[in-house]
Amino acid sequence: MAATVDPALRAFVTMEEWVSSGGKGATAPPPPCRPCRAVVERPVSEGRQGVGADREGRSRAGGRARVPHDGAVISQQIRVDGGYGYGVIGADLHVHADRGPVYLLAEHRGPVSADPSWLLEQPSRLLNARYSVVDFVGRAADMDKLTAWRDESNERLAARWLFAAGGQGKTRLALEFAAVSVADGWKVVDVLLGAGARPSGSHDLRPDGHRGILVLVDYADRWPLSYLHWLLSNSLFHQQVPTRVLFLSRSVDGWASVRSALTALTAATSEHPLAPLSDPPGRDRVARPDDRLRMFRVARDAFARRYGLARAEEIPPPVPLDDPGFGLTLSLHMAALVAVDAHSAGARAPADMVGLSAYLLDRERAHWRELYERSRDGLEFRTPPRRMWQVAFIACLTGATTYSQARALLRRADIDDPDPVLTDHAVCYPPAPPSEALEPMYPDRLAEDFLALTLAGHDVAAYPAAPWGTATLAALLHQDADTAPPLPQPARPITFLTAAALRWPHLAAHLNEHLRADPTLALRGGNPSLGALAVLDGIDIELLDTIAWCFPDGRQLDLDVGMAAVSVRITAHRLAAVSTELERAAVLQDLAHRLSFAGRYEEAAEATEQAVDLRRAVARRQPEHRSLLASSLTNLGNYRTRLGQPESALAALREATELRRQAARADSTAPRRSALANSLSSMGICLAALGRHPEAFEVTRESVQLRRRLAAEDPAAYSPGLASSLHNLGNRLAALGRHREALDATGEAVRILRLLARDSFAEHAGELAIALDNLSADLWRTGRTEAAMATAGEAADLLRRLARENPEAFEERYAYLLNRLSDYYASLGRYGEAIPPALAAAEIWRRRGETDRAAGDAPLATVLLNLSGLWAHTGQWHEALAASIETVAIRRRQARAEPARYAAELAKALSNLGSDLYAVQRYREALAAVTESVRLWRQLATTDRRHVPFLAESLYTCCVVAQPVDRTAARDAAVEAVMLFEGLDLGAGDGHRLTLLAEARKQVAELRG
Repeated sequence: MAATVDPALRAFVTMEEWVSSGGKGATAPPPPCRPCRAVVERPVSEGRQGVGADREGRSRAGGRARVPHDGAVISQQIRVDGGYGYGVIGADLHVHADRGPVYLLAEHRGPVSADPSWLLEQPSRLLNARYSVVDFVGRAADMDKLTAWRDESNERLAARWLFAAGGQGKTRLALEFAAVSVADGWKVVDVLLGAGARPSGSHDLRPDGHRGILVLVDYADRWPLSYLHWLLSNSLFHQQVPTRVLFLSRSVDGWASVRSALTALTAATSEHPLAPLSDPPGRDRVARPDDRLRMFRVARDAFARRYGLARAEEIPPPVPLDDPGFGLTLSLHMAALVAVDAHSAGARAPADMVGLSAYLLDRERAHWRELYERSRDGLEFRTPPRRMWQVAFIACLTGATTYSQARALLRRADIDDPDPVLTDHAVCYPPAPPSEALEPMYPDRLAEDFLALTLAGHDVAAYPAAPWGTATLAALLHQDADTAPPLPQPARPITFLTAAALRWPHLAAHLNEHLRADPTLALRGGNPSLGALAVLDGIDIELLDTIAWCFPDGRQLDLDVGMAAVSVRITAHRLAAVSTELERAAVLQDLAHRLSFAGRYEEAAEATEQAVDLRRAVARRQPEHRSLLASSLTNLGNYRTRLGQPESALAALREATELRRQAARADSTAPRRSALANSLSSMGICLAALGRHPEAFEVTRESVQLRRRLAAEDPAAYSPGLASSLHNLGNRLAALGRHREALDATGEAVRILRLLARDSFAEHAGELAIALDNLSADLWRTGRTEAAMATAGEAADLLRRLARENPEAFEERYAYLLNRLSDYYASLGRYGEAIPPALAAAEIWRRRGETDRAAGDAPLATVLLNLSGLWAHTGQWHEALAASIETVAIRRRQARAEPARYAAELAKALSNLGSDLYAVQRYREALAAVTESVRLWRQLATTDRRHVPFLAESLYTCCVVAQPVDRTAARDAAVEAVMLFEGLDLGAGDGHRLTLLAEARKQVAELRG
């Protein structure tokens, strides 16, 4: 009899197998694996009392373009706006409903060709990396590192954050790396922020025939984090080929949050600081003076060829190259360009770094003047140089935008007849595509210097500031939201000004002035602006404090990282401004909230520990302040739970609960009892994370009892809290297997929430949707299948809507529901219908997980394990194999960190991997995977007999997959499997294992014969 691996033998994992704090964190011991189907279990839903801060006050619309594996059908959704069309094949489009694409993907085309005479009209064009005028030289070590990262990683998805100051050569290095990668057989894709340059036409991004996909994301630090999360969810990143993502950034700021999202995708992540030319990176000795001179000469010779100059070797550097500023590649290129241009014109080259920028900007102005003067000879160019100066200034601040918006922006700056001005500006700075306007000056460093020299306060006498500079800047920054057009890139003005301020100190005064007038400008720019302001020395610390008071109370994805940076910067100032221990504790607690919102839980815990110490000292002297100590202890417990430290978290939460219990005994006012209920709820989450479900149930039940009495006294104030505690109680009861009681608790929570949502839908719709989701699980467990499906449908409608409006708050919950729907279909034997919701859930988990790797690993591994089984049931073995490989990678990483908790999960995943490898005839690899699974189960069974059934199942799988490779090993595995199965007390409810026992006996007979 031929041996086969039946999909029904595969292990499935249920969402209950990871019981965590707020859906993130520690897992409970696995229950027996469920054969044949994905069993529906409860996702953790802790209602409003999930892990978070115990606050005491202050101190996607997207288009899809999915390519099936067989390539038979391609479906696209293309947005056409103002004559501009764009589409992709093999990737997704994410589209704002009112603003067009969030970002654009384009197949990398290499250097752009341009008319040599046109380039020479404005020498700065020669510095634009897109034209690659200068041959690439140097950075050999960096190229080697990038190539090794691309080729040597074993991970399917790997991302690297390449960061360095502006002008250091990031873009040029990336372009060279892209060119080499194309030659090496990689598909290279450029990612552009939606408001930037737009590639037209259709772009085929399928990896067919390529070794892998390399994705380049420039200006990553200027992207709103929510946009990057959308990007990472794109199907482009989830092909069955190696995929590498190279982010280019001016700093490491923002990388932590992006890295967390990537780890949720099981991506390998790494940083690549691009050393300045003053810091020799190993064997790439570009830091020596002769290496700087060599790079200068390469650039000089390239520019001289463009100018048609012979004997370029006679042109010396205009400035000594040992200046620290020449640590930047762009600075060397600017020096070479200025030297060649001055030599060609017979002019004197400037003698300092500032002079290089001023010289090139003078050449820009000279070109404007020449075009204007040629209008006398019939050239259609009517804009005088001073007006072009102003329009170029506006373009550098706003970036390229639509023509209609550009007209409105110029009118805002008192340019009454914008059409001819925009036409002339496009002659100097052609936009891409031509239907747009206000293409900014390049490179960015030159644009920053242009802004700085235009605004008053610098000491460059040869370049006087513009009299209209301050007023134009104010007109763009301080807009009437009701009448003025929004800036095309809201972050750009503050981002460029802060970047320039690092070299031009006088700009800090301008920033101070405009931010004092409207501190919310800092928030408009999002994380990049706030992060830059946090490190800028010239910014008034009092102003930063004022900006911080404008922060929203809760979380906000596009601000959290920057708000944390500002909070860190101002904390010392705030601490110095207060005198009492309680005030200092309040400052530290506020800092901890901000850090936690940014996913910096370790720092949040450290700040909270200090707040605990201060409040503890005060509470010893003044017991009336114990409530504040309890608040900080509750927060500390929450943060430690999030950090996977439930044991130490429990100690803090026990103390907080006891303090609040004492306070409630002495003064049983509603606020005191409500605070106690909050700490009890947090302790229940922590106990559940420790697997101590009976104790978790008891404290959660007490929380319900407290809140039930509170709601009876004041329904309006405390009914929401009661619904939340009932919701959590349902979780606790489900974990204990008391499903009918769980149904009662969750059902009561739903009834309360329905009433609350009638009066305030926006406030209560989220928890109602989650409660409905959990209610559907309780209904299913108690055999009410039709009611469960109907309730799940209602929950799906709500959560889909909420996730679209607020993905940060509701996408994870929607992913739980998608996984549950997949479970339902699989339980009914409808495996094909179970796959789409599971795929959608996996995509969400990949782009979630801002906190830590464990936050994304646990649910993603669960979904992937089930997906591999579903694909196996439908005969899609290659897809099943890909999911199993990814599952094993996650489980191996988890088991390496916490072997006691994850060894069984790894063994289960390895067994599935062996089945999938066997199905695609990779027999030796299949045997290796299953052998490792058997070894792990054997170790586990040695100390815990509950694992013996799993060992027997894995041995049977080993018997099957070993037969094409080693029949002796197959026979031995079958014999041991029979022995173990026979030693189990198998009854009528163990039909699956009885079947395996019968099959194993047949295999023994055949293999012995």
